[in-house]
Amino acid sequence: MILNVQLFICQKQLLFEQKLEKLSKHLEYIDSLSTIPSLDKLEWATYNTFKFKLKRYRIDLNAFNETGGVPRNWKIPVHNLNDSLESILPYNLPDNYIKKYKQLFSPWTFKVNAMALANVQTSNQAEYDALVKLKDKLIDRLLEFTVLQSQARYIIYKFDFPISDTDSVLLKPWVSGFAQGVTLSGLYHLYQRFGDERCLKIADEIFATFTQYRNKQNNKFWVTEIDESGYIWIEEYPLNSEPQPKVLNGHIHGILGVYDYYRMRPDNKDVLTFLQGAITTVHRYVNQYRKPGHINLYDLRFKKSDYGPQRTILQQKYLFDITGQPYFLKMSESFKKDFARASNNPN
Repeated sequence: MILNVQLFICQKQLLFEQKLEKLSKHLEYIDSLSTIPSLDKLEWATYNTFKFKLKRYRIDLNAFNETGGVPRNWKIPVHNLNDSLESILPYNLPDNYIKKYKQLFSPWTFKVNAMALANVQTSNQAEYDALVKLKDKLIDRLLEFTVLQSQARYIIYKFDFPISDTDSVLLKPWVSGFAQGVTLSGLYHLYQRFGDERCLKIADEIFATFTQYRNKQNNKFWVTEIDESGYIWIEEYPLNSEPQPKVLNGHIHGILGVYDYYRMRPDNKDVLTFLQGAITTVHRYVNQYRKPGHINLYDLRFKKSDYGPQRTILQQKYLFDITGQPYFLKMSESFKKDFARASNNPN
């Protein structure tokens, strides 16, 4: 009798759990439908003979500004400027760049150091002069890892890079829309602080890479392409095989770099057009990166889960701040809810 009661309870509990799981999936489906984008008033634009779709967002140039802190124990290297650059900058290169890749340049490290140098305050003339020289050394190092292609300057990675958990390898030298974007942001901060015209010239050359669209017979290097539906993609990992990964994080870092560049060239309507086109791509496709109740996708080819899902939440908020478009705030909240549910239910 007792065994029969226990069996009955177990069956009821299993049935309840099955119904709960079915209800959860149904709610996730309804939730996913609520974030399907509604794109209206799309236009076609032409840049460098290529056509792409865009929405004419209002762009607020004062809405978003990253700030970089300075390590507490870091001192302006007034007396040791001739030491190795790696030893006197506020932030060190990642170990894997030094030991594994043997490349003394990282675009992200360039950006955080540029923001740090732009943040350092001093009323001492000797310290300020040393700061200017350190800024020049940082820019010189950047140029060592670039190449010009049709007057467009690409940041170069000089090592082979296997994309984790895939069979794809980027063979040296390779380029990245992520690298172009974060470097533009670093140059913006240096230009704002020091007024260095060299920063503006290099930024002009780096932005030009975004308009050298891939055309299948194209130049050796490319970081942007226009898909079959007419949307611009900034590709973090341009591959020799199809389809391209379409990494959301890389595309948005490219956008943020172009946004910073537009603040350097606010009268350039072509930059605004490109920026609006790249943001429109996020508006159109970002819902495809969602997995309601789970960690969002990192890319659309390999469909890996994002290893940094919290930044996705922030990046959608950044796009809302920049454009005032409510859809991006809605997506930020949806990704935040997904992250919370995934954290509470690791399975």
